[in-house]
Amino acid sequence: MVILSNVICLIALVFAAISFFVKERNKLLVYQLICNFFYIASLVLLGAWTGAITMIVGMAFVATVFFLEKFDKPKSVWLLVALLGAMIAITALTWAGPISLLPFVSNLVFKWGTWQPSKKVFLCTQIFVSSVMIFYNMHYLLLSAVLIEVLALVIAVIALMELIRKNLEGDNMKIEKMFKKLKGHTADIAIFGGSGLENLIKLENSVKITYKQVGFKFAEVAGHSRCFEFGTFNGKKIVLVSRFHLYENGSPENMWILYELLNKLGVKTVIATTATGGVNPEFKSGDIMLIKDHINLSGTNPLIGHLPIEFVDMTNAYDKDLRDLVKKIARSLKIKLQEGVHIQTMGPTYETPAEVVFYQSIGGDSVSMSSAFGNICAKFHKMRFVAFASITNEAVTYDSPEITHEEVLRISELACSRLNKIIEKLIMKL
Repeated sequence: MVILSNVICLIALVFAAISFFVKERNKLLVYQLICNFFYIASLVLLGAWTGAITMIVGMAFVATVFFLEKFDKPKSVWLLVALLGAMIAITALTWAGPISLLPFVSNLVFKWGTWQPSKKVFLCTQIFVSSVMIFYNMHYLLLSAVLIEVLALVIAVIALMELIRKNLEGDNMKIEKMFKKLKGHTADIAIFGGSGLENLIKLENSVKITYKQVGFKFAEVAGHSRCFEFGTFNGKKIVLVSRFHLYENGSPENMWILYELLNKLGVKTVIATTATGGVNPEFKSGDIMLIKDHINLSGTNPLIGHLPIEFVDMTNAYDKDLRDLVKKIARSLKIKLQEGVHIQTMGPTYETPAEVVFYQSIGGDSVSMSSAFGNICAKFHKMRFVAFASITNEAVTYDSPEITHEEVLRISELACSRLNKIIEKLIMKL
């Protein structure tokens, strides 16, 4: 039985090693469940029933993390704490207890860490678990096994304390910490560059702080620099920022936090740009559209879940006075400027011909995967908001050529010089 138990532990370790090469978070959790199943079988063979029960609770813990990740329910964090508490209680009854706490350690890093460290910690914890069980089974290196168990227990308790701290500190504490990393900078105006539109304006005395330095976690997207760039233009304090998208992780939380930081920086006016697909059949590729309103078809709202709940008026979402000023500037520069209603979808797929027909029927003129969220957050903070859409392709039909992100970036860059002239004049009049 001892030999068979050790073989099963080694099989679990093989699965852990294979999991190091998976590329999806949820698959990593599935592998961890498989590993725990093998450890349970090994303990049952040895008659260590209390240890097996502890491992089953550990599997419930991993399954709960899987559920929270899949359905995005971070507020259920106390369920994880309860499960860990049950594992600690059972620990007192069996030698296998402490090592069964190790899944908690790897899941904690998995939930709040970055991808590669998560995989490394997972693999290391499985090596620990297998080593301890084999050491005990073979009665070799008993002292080493005991030391590993003590280390596992200490790490698990520290990890629990970190989990509770993160849950108690809340969004406000997190935002305060991120704000401190902006090193005392302030700004009157924030400018968002869309895909291929991040070189709209040249700032004086430029200082860049990357989103990673501030503490954001995000997916890399071509055409988005992901940094704060502080500087001045015509005596005005400006911050150039890069937006987040819903399709990056299924949550608008990063956009909410970004606008919280802009509010703390003192931003009163937001100038946004976005690369969009045409919906209005009269709009041509390369046109610039001034957004006068939006339709949010993303299926969510960045204000959801933030207390106290406030009902934000959206009747003048895209500031009419600023739009009138922009139209006057465009006429003086002899730049053709369309005006229309923008639609935000979730992405990351581009619009289908059938969807374009639908968007036309509900009054849309352009469509992209952004802008509405930024506008909603700006209105929440009572910031003035004006936005431009760079039309990168005409309304698609079944005969239209394929849309690529490279082409979107290319067309947007062509519109940059015209947008630059309008935005520079606009800043001078603010």
